[in-house]
Amino acid sequence: MTFRTIDIIQITDCHDTGAISGELAAIKVKRRYADRAELLGLNTRLIEVAPAEEFNTIDVGAKFSELATSAVNPARLVLAINAAPPSIAGGTGNNERRNFVLGRLKNGIVFGGTWGGHCLSYVKSEIAELYELLDSNNGSQFRSLEVLPDALLDFKAEKIDGARLRPINVAHEVPAPPRHSHAWTVDNFGNVKLFLTQDDKLRLHGLFKAKAKGPEGKKIAPVTFAFGNRSVEFTPSSNGLLLPDKREFALASLAEKLFCIEIGTNVVSLTSSAKRWDEKGAITDVEQIATLRGEPHKPLGYKPPKIGAPVFFGAA
Repeated sequence: MTFRTIDIIQITDCHDTGAISGELAAIKVKRRYADRAELLGLNTRLIEVAPAEEFNTIDVGAKFSELATSAVNPARLVLAINAAPPSIAGGTGNNERRNFVLGRLKNGIVFGGTWGGHCLSYVKSEIAELYELLDSNNGSQFRSLEVLPDALLDFKAEKIDGARLRPINVAHEVPAPPRHSHAWTVDNFGNVKLFLTQDDKLRLHGLFKAKAKGPEGKKIAPVTFAFGNRSVEFTPSSNGLLLPDKREFALASLAEKLFCIEIGTNVVSLTSSAKRWDEKGAITDVEQIATLRGEPHKPLGYKPPKIGAPVFFGAA
């Protein structure tokens, strides 16, 4: 099913949020989408800009995944993704960076934007078609305003010149997710949603099954956890992923759900409000670490990690 009325969300590290800038960059981007949609005869129900941490492609990719898996009417949704570090070593004479991509997920979501790092890693298994936008560079410093909105909506409306596009081999050219479990998102409560490798998933679920005690619905098992300091985005090998000192591990209750433990306790929950696709395209739960607090001034039982920081688990 296709929709003439669409929702547009741009996930970007270039947003100028804050008291001084007043979200000026985001407002300019929203108006560009509105103008292009009107020109193409596309009615918009929603146009939003979702901020991401600067240069953090794990943050961009995780937010892309969360919006994509939670979409009720995915064929209505257009997602733009943008992380804007310089991408050509040594610089260029015309402000050039790696070309944008345009594509479609198997559920019908149209998307486009940057694809360096892990912008596409968490939806890789669900990409149905993907193209490099060959004329992405026009000298613009603000390509996510001056290039991406027009090209993305032209692609959505099926009015883009095919000569502008190069098919991309998704299996070989799109990076897989990082090979170590890591902090996937961190919300305003300090709750940390996790991307766990299959080995860590099986390990935690096995520990819960073997060790959890208590009444039904409130069963818990002891576990410890710690975060590393350097994002797995910048540590593709095992270097920098050394096990932290045992004094850095915090005690937690391993539980199926977040709110089944006492206030003031750390919890590693096997579920959260998010879902994600695994490497085979199956929907899987997203685990979470949190401190259950009854008052906002109460401290967390751990230092909130950087998005992308490796996470480690140990025996209590």
